[in-house]
Amino acid sequence: MKIRTIEVSFLQTNCMIIWDESTHNGIIVDPGSKSTKILDAISEEGLKITHILITHGHFDHVGGVKDLLVALREKGQSPKVCMHGVEKAEMEAGAKKQHENQFFDADIDLDGQEVLDVGFTKFALILVPGHTSYSVCFYNEENQMLISGDTLFYRTIGTSAYYNGPDTDLRENVKNKVLTLPDETRVYPGHGSVTTIGEEKMMNPFLA
Repeated sequence: MKIRTIEVSFLQTNCMIIWDESTHNGIIVDPGSKSTKILDAISEEGLKITHILITHGHFDHVGGVKDLLVALREKGQSPKVCMHGVEKAEMEAGAKKQHENQFFDADIDLDGQEVLDVGFTKFALILVPGHTSYSVCFYNEENQMLISGDTLFYRTIGTSAYYNGPDTDLRENVKNKVLTLPDETRVYPGHGSVTTIGEEKMMNPFLA
């Protein structure tokens, strides 16, 4: 399995492209804005995108979904959008008027599911409220990796200060749901550098 991270949007969101080297089937995580860099990478690697995974509904993580779907369908590809249904509803209810033209349909509702099978690998779904009400982390045990969205970052955690920020303790939710993973697990956050669970246990001042 190969991974390529591309920074998109003015907030430098980490959009991830993950694919199987033998079949060249791939997935995209959090395409946060319309970006030719994403399409260029797909073409360079010769990928067929089968799924688009969404960690949460802030527009620096979903702003490019609709345009990406249009572009991929023009190439004959029909990826399935995977997102927590209640998170999507809250995203749309809380969105500003100018974002309405970026709304999209979800093909797979992650609400209540424990595992997402994308064909070449599987992700355990970890619901971690705090940054938003229904933020989802994607854990791949086979490759010892966690896609954390905006819940856990290098030496910090997310914030509930933005719209949809719920009245719950993200710090405790991260400690109870995420830091229980093996120390060697690589953490791919929604912004910034890759880290590991072990490093964050020792060095993250918000999780001491």
